[in-house]
Amino acid sequence: MIATIIISYIFYFFFSLSLDLYPPAYGENEILKYVCFFPLQKSMKKEHFLWQLFNIENDVVKTTEELEADKRSREGVIKELENFEHEAGKKKKEQAKYLKEVMLREKKIAEKSNRLDKTVSVSSSIFGVGLGINHSSH
Repeated sequence: MIATIIISYIFYFFFSLSLDLYPPAYGENEILKYVCFFPLQKSMKKEHFLWQLFNIENDVVKTTEELEADKRSREGVIKELENFEHEAGKKKKEQAKYLKEVMLREKKIAEKSNRLDKTVSVSSSIFGVGLGINHSSH
């Protein structure tokens, strides 16, 4: 895109110079002034276009430097993101390990609770029957 702009400026510069070779159809004094100032006008146009090209080149350099800085910044952010993702993966594995341990302990608690319930129900039926017998014999 920048090359297109530069080429168009160069084309415009040379095209406008070729048009300036033919002075406007005015009187003799105007033609004399035109002829006298033509080299100055040509020089000023050349200087103006060179100044524009210089500014375009400076803008390209500045934009390129900013682009490189943005790329470096983006790469830093990507590396940081990768580190965070790696840490998140580690934490998820650790969490899965703890969840598995919690589930195993809950399963053991449920098993022990079931055994305790069975033991209590068996004990109460045995003691209840035994108490019932003791009460009826008196």
